[in-house]
Amino acid sequence: MVRRACSGWLFGLVVSLIGACGSKSGAPDAGSGSAGATGTAGTGMSGDAGTGGGAGGVAGSAGPAGTGGGAGGTVVGMPCAAKALAVGGSHVCALTTAGGVRCWGANAKGQLGNGTLTDRSTPPLVDVLSGVQAIAAGSQHTCALTSAGGVRCWGLNTNGQLGDGTTTSRGGPTTFDVLTGVRAIAAGANHTCAIMTTGGARCWGTNQYGQLGVGTSGLTSDLLTPPTTDALADVQAIAAGSSHTCALTTAGGVRCWGSNGFGALGSTAGGDTTRPPATDVLTGVSAIGSGGLHVCALTTAGGLRCWGENNAGEVGDGSNTATVRTPSAEVLTDVRAVATGGTKTCALSNAGGVRCWGVYGLGDETSTISSRRTPPTSDFLSGVREIFGGSSSSNTCVLTTAGGVRCWGANGNGQLGNGTVGGQFDDYRPPTAELPELMGSCP
Repeated sequence: MVRRACSGWLFGLVVSLIGACGSKSGAPDAGSGSAGATGTAGTGMSGDAGTGGGAGGVAGSAGPAGTGGGAGGTVVGMPCAAKALAVGGSHVCALTTAGGVRCWGANAKGQLGNGTLTDRSTPPLVDVLSGVQAIAAGSQHTCALTSAGGVRCWGLNTNGQLGDGTTTSRGGPTTFDVLTGVRAIAAGANHTCAIMTTGGARCWGTNQYGQLGVGTSGLTSDLLTPPTTDALADVQAIAAGSSHTCALTTAGGVRCWGSNGFGALGSTAGGDTTRPPATDVLTGVSAIGSGGLHVCALTTAGGLRCWGENNAGEVGDGSNTATVRTPSAEVLTDVRAVATGGTKTCALSNAGGVRCWGVYGLGDETSTISSRRTPPTSDFLSGVREIFGGSSSSNTCVLTTAGGVRCWGANGNGQLGNGTVGGQFDDYRPPTAELPELMGSCP
């Protein structure tokens, strides 16, 4: 979710390899968890070789170098309320109020961080990482910002989006920080960005269209580690799309770089750019959000303006124009936060109501529709505190004022978290109840 910069039971025994919410833990497929025995080589994604056969805790007993690990034992897992969510391509992660990370949905590349490659259709009751202050999810990777200001990532790493210097995918969080001194993080489809505590922006991963902002582009210009210099200074927020990146400066201006094939840069210049521009495409902005190929900005007055790809009406200006190359006029007012998806846009009003437009999973439909090209005139959901979308996703999730999580949209991999799996269980409307695994006080 992006919002104005100024506004930011069941108990069960779970067979797992990591501790309860808030405890020190690493990838649950580790052979050594907090105090487990030496692991037996497994078949999950690779962890750190020689550390419990996978990513053990922050420290774990040495085990055979391998790709996975043995079980560390049976521990108690508990529900734990969420304070933030990250929506990936087909997975969702929750940051609990205790600072733990719990993920569900697709896991073919290890993006859930639990040391396996098995999809999960409900939120787990244990953390894959603790001591976390923020999370971000790309198409098939996940990153966490620790309370100490370090970045740790897991999942798909074909383009170096994990930042660990390799192209090897990981089934659990790195046991080391790939970057320190970080204040905020964002994830595009296959690249990752960070805002340093100094206000500088740095990105790594795929760079085919110059979305890293380092002055190069092309299939061989990916960065496998975070750069040591900033692409742009004085940044307060950053949003990463499929092949572009946008920054909100401390002065309230928006600057975008990377692919401009569908107008995501907000400029009529037309060509891709490999560095942040020297001028703003829009000023007076308090928050930004990036979909797959479109961008939306929330003005300081509470108005919403969007640009970029508009094939499905995601810009919301009512036109049939496939590409909107400059910021639209206000498409909605009285907006508190915006959540962009792959081909849709959702807005959270100051009163806590939600409205979506574009295509797929708009929240008030009974089946897929061709598209909605303007924001609806009424809310389909109320009592919402925060809203979250993903640049690679058709899913939207919210935190309700009741303190729970609700998600809707695609469910091919169980990403709605309600225990069902498969396209026949896609839910075009928000569920009427919160996910029980993410309710209540954390231990």
